[in-house]
This record gives sequence, structure tokens and C-alpha cells, in this order.
Amino acid sequence: MVKKFLIFLALLAAFTLWQIPYSQLLQDQFSKIKPELAKQGVFLDFGELRALFPVGIGFQGLNGMLKLGPTPIPFQADSGEFKLGILSLFRARADLKGEFKFYGGTLRSAFNQSLRGARDTSWDLELTDLALDKHPFLEFYGVGGKVSGTFNLRPSALPAEPVPQGDFTINIREGSLRSGQTIGVVKLPPLNNLSLEAVAELRERRLGTKKFELKSSLLDGSGRGECQFESGGGLGLCNGSFELNLTTEGLQSVGPYLALAAGLPVENPARRWKIEVAKDSRNQFTSRVTPLP
Repeated sequence: MVKKFLIFLALLAAFTLWQIPYSQLLQDQFSKIKPELAKQGVFLDFGELRALFPVGIGFQGLNGMLKLGPTPIPFQADSGEFKLGILSLFRARADLKGEFKFYGGTLRSAFNQSLRGARDTSWDLELTDLALDKHPFLEFYGVGGKVSGTFNLRPSALPAEPVPQGDFTINIREGSLRSGQTIGVVKLPPLNNLSLEAVAELRERRLGTKKFELKSSLLDGSGRGECQFESGGGLGLCNGSFELNLTTEGLQSVGPYLALAAGLPVENPARRWKIEVAKDSRNQFTSRVTPLP
């Protein structure tokens, strides 16, 4: 599948540079790789697929579906494009940039790699104002809010280190959850005015949070956590600690569940709580919930 897709991109580049009629040829090439994508659980259809000068591709009206489990996940995009920087090839680098508009938000992507060495690679993503309730799956479960964030990866400063270094941010505002949803045997109370800000960094195989703060109609909280990656890139030890301060509404709707998790009477639960989670080398997860004075 990867080989055919690269051939497809190569043909696209040739058609664009030669400026010959290519619309039908692009559709023909895409129709050939669609069955291969479907075998991988990826189903795609474009309202319009076109080449961009000098080397690039654009689309309108993307409808797709990912079949990663028993429940297929649909997705849509209004429009998008990505272009290969021709001048970067003269510097022995591949510079690929893209912009996609979907669910009321915009995703910008920039991928840059040296053609002389695979380790000299960078990848940047910027997401702006993605509206959660515009996705039918999330809208069905009553999830709302707008999400923005950044994702930046660079090669590690250490020689021969397979795990890269990176910086990540995520910001959620106007978040909400409609009442009546359940997780296991727990019925979730309605949640409004959720805001979340998280900042993390990946350095020398260690992924750690620099900031994690949330506020909502039910609780306010902050925390810290970190995970260590093994030499082969696998996930190793992890631990995290979070402190929660329940609002008056959260004291009534969330407090009893926290008291139950702590093994305490559910009547008159504490307002402040600490939650600790950990993962050991055997991939066993443990958690502890304790009240704070």
C-alpha cells in the first residue's frame, strides 16, 4: 500500500510540473489505492480531488471512516491541501506542509526531513478551535467544547537515541458533558464551563507534564505526571498525582464516588481530594484516592 501511495504522489508531481490535464488521472490513481486503504480499515471518498502547482494536492468534501475496532469511527473534512516545497529539494531536504479544515477548526502540519539522514526530522502540528460537538460520535454522547493544541517533535540531542524530543500543549474551553452518560456503573453528572490547559515535554525518554490545570462546574484541579520510555521506545514506568477541589455541585454529585473509591462512608464526603496513579514494569496499574484536609 505504501509503495502504491508513493507512486501516486510521484505521478501527481509529474502531472503538476508538466501542466497537462490531470483531474481524471488523479481520480483514476486514487481509485486504484482505495481498495488497499480499505484493507487497512481506512475508507475515503472525496467530493473533489485536484493537484496544486507546483507540487501538491488539494481536496474538497472528504468523507471517511476508520474501522479500528467493533465500532467504525466516521470523520469529515471541509477542505484541505498539502504541498511539497520545491526549493527545499535543492537543499537536500523534504519540506511538506498542509492545512485542513474540519469540524469548525483548522489543523496545520509541517513535516521536514533531511534527505541525507533519517534522524534529522521535525514534525509540527497546530490545531485551532476544533468543535467537539460537530463530530456525530461525540455529539451523540453529549460532549462539547473547543480544542486547540500544538505538537512538536525533533530528533533527540543524544546520539543514536530512538525516542525523539518534543513539546506538546492542549487547551480546551467551553467544555461540557450532557447528563445521563455512564462509564461502567458510574452515571456521569452534567458538566459545564470546562477549561483545561496542559503543557508537556519529552526529553531523554521522559515525558512529563509542566502544567496541568482544569476548571469546571464540578471541580477545579491541578496535577503532575511523567512516563519513562524504554531503550526500544516502549512505555516504561509511569506515575501521576492530581489534587481536586470540588465545587458545591461537585460535592454532591462527584464526592460520593471519590469517597467510595477511598473506602470511606459516602455521607458528607470531603471537598478536597488527591488521586495518585502509577504503572510498574509489569504493566500493572495502581491508583489511590485520599481525602485532603
